Amino acid sequence: MKGPYFNPSRLLVFGLLLSTSLVVTAQDYTGYSGSNYSGIHGVFFNPASIADSRYTVDVNVAGISVQFANDFLELRNDGFSGLSNIGESYDDWTDFRQKALIVNFDGSASGQKANVFLGVDVMGPSALITLSPKDAIALGVRYRTIVNFDEVGAEAARLAIDEFVYPPLWGQDFESDGASLDAMTWIEYFGSYGRNVWQKDEHVLKAGVTLKLLQGAAALYLQADDLNYNFTNDDILTLEQSTIQYGHTDNFDVSREEFEVKFFTTFGIGADLGLIYEWRPEGAAYSGRMRDNAVASTDRSATRYKLRVGASLMDLGGVRFDRDPKSFDRAPGAIDIDNWDLTVVEFDAIQDFDDTINVRFPEQAEGLDDKFGMNLPLALNLHADYQLHKGLYVGAAAWISPKSAGDPNKVHGINRFTLNPRFEHRWFEAGLPLSYQSFNGADFGMYLRLGPVIFGSANFFTEAFSDGVESINAYLAFKIPLLYGRTTSDMAGDEYEQY
Repeated sequence: MKGPYFNPSRLLVFGLLLSTSLVVTAQDYTGYSGSNYSGIHGVFFNPASIADSRYTVDVNVAGISVQFANDFLELRNDGFSGLSNIGESYDDWTDFRQKALIVNFDGSASGQKANVFLGVDVMGPSALITLSPKDAIALGVRYRTIVNFDEVGAEAARLAIDEFVYPPLWGQDFESDGASLDAMTWIEYFGSYGRNVWQKDEHVLKAGVTLKLLQGAAALYLQADDLNYNFTNDDILTLEQSTIQYGHTDNFDVSREEFEVKFFTTFGIGADLGLIYEWRPEGAAYSGRMRDNAVASTDRSATRYKLRVGASLMDLGGVRFDRDPKSFDRAPGAIDIDNWDLTVVEFDAIQDFDDTINVRFPEQAEGLDDKFGMNLPLALNLHADYQLHKGLYVGAAAWISPKSAGDPNKVHGINRFTLNPRFEHRWFEAGLPLSYQSFNGADFGMYLRLGPVIFGSANFFTEAFSDGVESINAYLAFKIPLLYGRTTSDMAGDEYEQY
């Protein structure tokens, strides 16, 4: 048969242990998002960036950013020649597991955890429109999905990957404390406004805000604050006085044949806030070109700063979803069963999973609402950019998205710290972002802007030449960019418009 096959019933049972580590926004458009030519995509980096931009109008026709990372599994790789294992045929899941996967599990290591992140961001028709030399707006729509597996015990993850057939871990008591699964899919309709709010001599301050109407599609949360388990063998499971928080929306169906989300459910509100400071040592019209020791241009297509620093708070807000009445938090200690025979358990869909655990563990937590909230992946972005020479820049950024331990109702991104040397031109740009991210450590990537086409990856070189691939970061966008033309002043010492 083509590709791996495994029994979903077993993994759904072990969903109680949050251990399906094969199931999968961090900063999107890494490198390019901090460019002077990021245009409409800059609003996802800092909404203040759209003020005083290089564009009269910048239209995104379509764009997609995909990010996956985990710190437990690797897909075997033949280096730059490609992931040849993807195209092979496998007899079953065990065959795929043995031939194609590398499992980073150290049975002697105490406290080892497994974490997984998946983020998909599809950007629909969107536009940046410059209103004046001081301000601009941006309007658009995005479809986003984020899935987080956090702090899963390595023993639970290893058992799940091997379909519980791992004798060294049989007959032992394990505790999964704080492990969680959070997933959310939603649409954002956004409007942004950026403005140069203050200027004095060579100092400029910009501010920006993005307001979002959030349309929730589907969500799920599962957190084990105190889950105690013991596998006698691959068929017998004991759960002792454990507690889980569990809920999902009533509008999707997950089965072995298909995954379907029935749009739409409820609405919410979100926001991004940003500030940017620029040092323009040659005045407001700084372009990097001099004539007779004076500024020679009011060129709005040029970069005016020598140094830029900024801060933004991204993804404030959230959505309240309708709860499927069969999914609910359990009372403390309600997950308790000896010698559960898994051979008689079989699920074809997530609804079958709900039915089974409702029969086994019916005691509901007190005060449970028929709705549950999911928060957006709140992130703090700090960045700086320095112009080395005309067209040559080096940028640094810190993207910090906390997990919020103890909160089962929040998705989050990947913490990433990036150094991005790049060359910019009106119709061409290239960057080599070097970064450290919280899952896999150092990444080395690249991106290119070729007129209306932008593509890149934060870890292209890292993963292309590695023995095993454990993370993916890639993006692609098509735009209609309308740039300002070049204008100059022939009079050294002109009084330039302050904007």
